[in-house]
Amino acid sequence: MLTEIKATLSADQVRAVFLRMAEKTAAEAPAMLPDQSVEERLEEVAHFLTEKGYSARWETCDGHYELHACNCPYVGVADRHHELCLMDQALMQSLMPGAIRYETRALHGSSHCTYIIDLKPTNP
Repeated sequence: MLTEIKATLSADQVRAVFLRMAEKTAAEAPAMLPDQSVEERLEEVAHFLTEKGYSARWETCDGHYELHACNCPYVGVADRHHELCLMDQALMQSLMPGAIRYETRALHGSSHCTYIIDLKPTNP
């Protein structure tokens, strides 16, 4: 199905489709509350992602948080369709706004994907 979508649509259209899917998935998550701590939000996000098949967990590590997606629902497909990783990254950024980046990726041989949430304030 993904091969056919990519054969039919332009690269920009494919990207837009995957970003919309990330937005729709993020909209299903509990809303972030203004007074919610990072730890409380991470707990909600990990639970939500686990319900979606990611077996997610989080931890603190050397001045930052790490959010681990321990079960890639796209294993065996993402290596040919990198848009799935783009979609996941957009989903994570929607769920945990801030400085999130991949530390490890299942696509590159790691046992899981790790996203870093930096605790340092960002400059405007």
